[in-house]
Amino acid sequence: MASSNAKVIASGAHIVRFHTGHKPIIMLVSVCKKNQTLCTVAVRFSELVNPSSEPSSIKVLTKGKETSCTKTTPPTSAGVRSITLSCGMSGDAPTTVEISPGHLSVSGAPMLTFGGKASATLNFPALPQGCVTRKVE
Repeated sequence: MASSNAKVIASGAHIVRFHTGHKPIIMLVSVCKKNQTLCTVAVRFSELVNPSSEPSSIKVLTKGKETSCTKTTPPTSAGVRSITLSCGMSGDAPTTVEISPGHLSVSGAPMLTFGGKASATLNFPALPQGCVTRKVE
């Protein structure tokens, strides 16, 4: 986990500053339905990840079958905070996003979930037009 300096302010809110260069945490996954046959999937990390990290570590399934995805994150030599895929989909079918080990911070540290796991599976019910975002626990 990333080390932090936490501070409580007068309102009782916590302010946390994470030090980069530690293990990136998967924060959010968004699935955006563009039309009946296309969606975008964005995985957001707590810190910069290597943009050339293994794209096959993110799998998108509809009706239990893996769909074809293309990484659309622009190429860069610097790290990126999110990785985006353009994927085929099957109408209003439920969508599952599986994230397995393979994404590394710019310093080479492997990713984790908030719960300290090295992988995550998120289930999205039949998607409406637009986006659905989930926190990764």
